[in-house]
Amino acid sequence: MDIAHLFGISLTTPSLHPPIFVYWRTPLVGSYIVNIDGCVKDGFASELGIIKDSSGQCVRVFFSSYGECPILEAELKTFLDSIILAQKIALSDLWIQSDSTLVIHCIIKGGRP
Repeated sequence: MDIAHLFGISLTTPSLHPPIFVYWRTPLVGSYIVNIDGCVKDGFASELGIIKDSSGQCVRVFFSSYGECPILEAELKTFLDSIILAQKIALSDLWIQSDSTLVIHCIIKGGRP
């Protein structure tokens, strides 16, 4: 609540869950980090991603609309699109970050949990 007040944000009701502090972890020099998110609203899917270099400078931002598809498909398409874009602009040594534990599981272990 105190931090929100510092930013001029007025909270009238306390949150049910305390905030979670997150931070951006710097990749190794010469590496790139890709933050991705696929989403579905009212049945329509889209993606958003940002590629940054090891100093935190934005290299590329991407967005696309997929039409109708389930959330897992949107998240997986976003993952794949980030790799395709990195290849097109000749980037290698990628760190890909996603907020979807299901996607991470599918990529690392294969298939659905």
